[in-house]
Amino acid sequence: MNPKANNNLFQATVQSRAGNKVIVEASKKKYIGIPLKKLKFFRKTLSGLVTGDNVLFQLVNCYEHPNQEGICGEGKIVEILPRKNCFLRANVIEGGPPQEIASNLDRILILSSVLPRLTPFGLIDRILVAAEFCQPIEIFLVWNKADLLQNRADFYQIPEIQVYQKILYNVFLISVKKKEIEPFNEILKYGRSLLIGASGVGKTSLINCLIPNLNLTTLPVSLLTGKGQHATTLAREFEYGVNGKIVDTPGVKMFPLKGIIEDATPYFIEFQRYLGACKFRDCQHQNDLGCAIKKAVEQGEIAAFRYKHYLEIQNQIKVERY
Repeated sequence: MNPKANNNLFQATVQSRAGNKVIVEASKKKYIGIPLKKLKFFRKTLSGLVTGDNVLFQLVNCYEHPNQEGICGEGKIVEILPRKNCFLRANVIEGGPPQEIASNLDRILILSSVLPRLTPFGLIDRILVAAEFCQPIEIFLVWNKADLLQNRADFYQIPEIQVYQKILYNVFLISVKKKEIEPFNEILKYGRSLLIGASGVGKTSLINCLIPNLNLTTLPVSLLTGKGQHATTLAREFEYGVNGKIVDTPGVKMFPLKGIIEDATPYFIEFQRYLGACKFRDCQHQNDLGCAIKKAVEQGEIAAFRYKHYLEIQNQIKVERY
């Protein structure tokens, strides 16, 4: 929409938010949301505002030339428009509501490392639950640092990888270090993609590889702990390709699901064909007599590691609820 139309009121998209500082984008131009009149009113307006939100933005001051950050003007958020989805994570504050990370997503990319210590499968499955909760969405599982493998063909023989492929999740193996990211990079050229994973797996490095002129700060894996260090502190959106937008997010460690879901069963998609086949309608799918899901695990139709992670999540939710 043309920013000059409708009395300087136009639709824009939130690229990032840090406290009261909001950067929005419209027609390839960036603007900053600033507090006008009463700061209290401005904060109320920004309640729940996240990267990816579509908003009505009123331009108040158009700069003669963009500043060093590429900002073309200032204005205020008038209205937050309806979302099609929103990705959530648990609040770091005990008892707080779930934290909204980004909205209006077309796909979620769970980036992992071929080094198991950086991304255990339990963490992947927790993020997968949150991703399934965020529907409608496409989900991709991406493993970085393929250059560390002696034989890349062996990667696809890993039992857990074969399970994810059997479930019909999209699996990619890439090497950011060697710039071997095709054909994975093609899916990012359209729509909004959220990039999430543990610290140190190469999320920010991947964005630098895709968009070299950004030169985003990256940090090496800690020699002391063997784990990644946080280089990204807030969700930020970057343009890529024809009409693509990539949302970079801070690294995760445990990814609890507190306050997001009350039952993980609907979000383990391979369980769905067995629901309704249990002997009792109130089956908890744990030690219940006649549980179709547990029987499927015993017969190898559902992977044991996935069922183990499901039980861990269910038990955590039960403890948190009470």
